[in-house]
Amino acid sequence: MMPNWPLILLTTVTFKEIAGSTSVRLSQTPMDANTAEIACFAEAMANMDKGWGSGFNAIEEILAEMQP
Repeated sequence: MMPNWPLILLTTVTFKEIAGSTSVRLSQTPMDANTAEIACFAEAMANMDKGWGSGFNAIEEILAEMQP
């Protein structure tokens, strides 16, 4: 779909407790990428929160349903 998409991404997920809730921070960085791959990744960054956000929202709904 995206021929200039970087082949390797370093993905870091950080969990942090804040006032009895869990905060999740996700970051991705292209590794060993050329200029075109970095540009492609940077251009797509603005839309990535929609995909990841939808996934995290689904997890939140599932966890809420599991509560007694």
